[in-house]
Amino acid sequence: MQWEWTDARYFLAVARDGATLRAANRLGVNQTTCARRIAALEEALQLKLFTRSGSGYELTDAGRALVPAAEALEAAADGFAATAGATSRGLNRALRLTTAEAFERRIAAPALAAARRRLPGLRCELEVTTDKRDLVRGDADIAIRGGPPPQDGGLICRRLGDIVWGVYRHVSYPHPVSMDAIGDHAFASVEGQALAGLKALVPEARVVQITSTLQAVIETLRAGDCIAGLPTFVGDHEADLVRCGLVDEGETDWAIWLLYPERLRGSPEVRVMADCIVEQMAATRQAA
Repeated sequence: MQWEWTDARYFLAVARDGATLRAANRLGVNQTTCARRIAALEEALQLKLFTRSGSGYELTDAGRALVPAAEALEAAADGFAATAGATSRGLNRALRLTTAEAFERRIAAPALAAARRRLPGLRCELEVTTDKRDLVRGDADIAIRGGPPPQDGGLICRRLGDIVWGVYRHVSYPHPVSMDAIGDHAFASVEGQALAGLKALVPEARVVQITSTLQAVIETLRAGDCIAGLPTFVGDHEADLVRCGLVDEGETDWAIWLLYPERLRGSPEVRVMADCIVEQMAATRQAA
């Protein structure tokens, strides 16, 4: 009769607990199953592993001799399960990245593609939103944000680069644009933080169109009747837009930030994704 290597679990549990009832509770089975598996193992090995008495099960000399080998089997099984679990997470777990629209096309999307090439089978979820997700709570794994230095506790923060704003027109815009007379022109802007920033930096700006997306602002510029303030890493990459000048922001600590929670510091998926984001940001700045 051939023995089943999984019976080593029952053997070790009884050896450690000295009773089939306690061992069964540890293994999540009933006492009859545990006793039957021990008996089957003894029959298959042709060895007496325990002496039975009213006080429980006591190891025989043969049983004690087999304990180290059974523990090695247990360690190997645990290692097998851990490796399988890590592989499954790497292949099946979706890495969640959240960012604003300004960073999606030039940074986030290319970085996600690069990460998938390095970790075949990696699934990714990209959320493009102006809402701030709670990374510590687990609303997302990684964020690319623009603004002042984050004050959130429990986050690893990497500064990717400064945010520099420029004033842009389309090549079809019929009027010359001077930064000294910026108030002479109609502006388009994204709503929310971008609009507030425009009004703060260019108080004389006359905003005639407000949109919900950055791409909509770019399309408005292509209509040829407005100018707009855009981050230079966005505007400089649009071949049909002309930068008219830079907006003087004075002393500012606003930047682009890569963020992820401390609890994910050792995650291989997060480490690869972070590296790809840093590399893509560097490539974007070189191409500008």
